[in-house]
Amino acid sequence: MPDNGEPPAKNGANGLGQTTKETAPLPSTQLAHALKTAISAAADAEKFAKTLDYNIRFSTDDIRSMGITVLIGMQQRMPR
Repeated sequence: MPDNGEPPAKNGANGLGQTTKETAPLPSTQLAHALKTAISAAADAEKFAKTLDYNIRFSTDDIRSMGITVLIGMQQRMPR
């Protein structure tokens, strides 16, 4: 198979007797990475709070604010 610069594809059955071609997922954006980081951090903080018998729940706005803060930090660390 010639190397055309595309990621390798996976072939699989789609349940209809046909073969499908799956490609690698698109690269993540900085915003997606920042939001995933914020969600993970909030979930970890909530779990940790439970171990201290402390109840905390982050709202959607809290997560969005954390994500924006992470994104700004990422962009400030990038070389210009």
